[in-house]
Amino acid sequence: MKTRLVIAAWAMALTAAAPIAAQPQHTPRLSSVTIYGSTPAKAGDIVHGAGTILPGIIPSTNAPTACMITAGDSAQNFACQVRGGNVEIAVTSVGQSNLNGDLTSSVVTEVLTVAASNTSGTGPGARVVVRMYSDGYKDSQPGGYTDATLQKRLAGYGINRPPWLVAGADYPIGVDPAACPGGVLQDPATMQPPQGVSIDIAAHIISATRNKALISCMDLSLDGGLWVIASKSSYTDVVVENIRLVVGAEQTSRVGLINCPPQVACTIRFVTADGGGDPVLGSRQRWNAANVYNSIFGGNNSGVFMLNVAKNSADQNFDFGGSGPAGPLKIYYNAMVNSALVAEIHNNCTQMYNTIDIFDVDIGYNVCYQSALGGNLKGGEGLQVDAQGGGTITNPIVHHNTIIAGRIPDHITMSYGVALHAEGYNLYRAVIHDNYFDMGDGYGQIVANANPGNIISISLCQDNFDMLAGHVITGKVGTVLCH
Repeated sequence: MKTRLVIAAWAMALTAAAPIAAQPQHTPRLSSVTIYGSTPAKAGDIVHGAGTILPGIIPSTNAPTACMITAGDSAQNFACQVRGGNVEIAVTSVGQSNLNGDLTSSVVTEVLTVAASNTSGTGPGARVVVRMYSDGYKDSQPGGYTDATLQKRLAGYGINRPPWLVAGADYPIGVDPAACPGGVLQDPATMQPPQGVSIDIAAHIISATRNKALISCMDLSLDGGLWVIASKSSYTDVVVENIRLVVGAEQTSRVGLINCPPQVACTIRFVTADGGGDPVLGSRQRWNAANVYNSIFGGNNSGVFMLNVAKNSADQNFDFGGSGPAGPLKIYYNAMVNSALVAEIHNNCTQMYNTIDIFDVDIGYNVCYQSALGGNLKGGEGLQVDAQGGGTITNPIVHHNTIIAGRIPDHITMSYGVALHAEGYNLYRAVIHDNYFDMGDGYGQIVANANPGNIISISLCQDNFDMLAGHVITGKVGTVLCH
């Protein structure tokens, strides 16, 4: 005991006489990871991942105080920073210009080498893959629609959920009255029609009467509902936005309720459309026999449909066809929740029936969620691209969609999540990638079928993901092996 006390006293005296040098410290180590962000991006944005599921932090050890990108990123879109002890990747001012959310580039991937340092020096570089998705949330309106059931479903997948922000769950879409003058939607039966717009109160039809007409900020749930936005004229560049539509029992129609006119290019955005069906009753509900329509959103093979909500439809949510221009057609950031809630009707989130050849169909970042039983009781298809009715389809791309089938005992709510068909005509150079599926009790995620004498060619089937099993979907679709 005395010896120990003497040693301890000697050590204390030595400490008091001369400070001990700092202990050697190890250089930082970073983990190789993939992180995710969104476009359009702003300078200073952190590459964040999807909500709180995948925070955009590069795991590190040994207390880094600084970091740098040592390879990759030749465009200088990103910079590395240490904040609160965490290593993060941020968007630069150059990146703000480059990562502008252009729909022609739905995802930007950069492979970086990132190293961190502290007082002991710089550690080895780590491979960091940055994927910037054009997921639409920065274009959304704060007062729009979000679906609590969908949010819960996505949370249940944990790390297997889509890495991008999902429309109608992680950010609101659809109509926001606050974006309108005075913060209100107007009654089309009493409002003064804007220039370039006609309103037929008796027929419940709103039409464009000139090029570049703007149809906006209307509440079409009023006056019995089932108003129709459509036109038989050839006016081009029509914009429909910030519309609320709820189907009522008094009016009838056999067209799309929000319908791109023939021979024009149009943009339809920020629309919330409720088809009036009850997803609890599903196909067992009673409908006014005359109150049936072909789709909520219809079009003639051209235009942009984005940031819309289509739910509880009696028929299809989106149905494209007719004799209009042959593309391009972009369907982005929409939530399609329950369709075909009428007996004998098969449900599809999207359907095509074109009478001429169509090029460049782009279906991306949508939600297709069928929790109710469709009218034919067999489960229709989710995102369907079908060369039928009179023309071929060339260069369709289906990507970054979230497709969920509900479970109902002894029934199938959705047979396949993505369906390619050539029924009488050919479908060329399809690309299917980065779609996330929960197909419940359905038959499968992706299917391709061609009638005898018809052709389906698939250029790519890659990185499609099964959220239940937690792995990339493999196997043959048509003549192509998915990987």
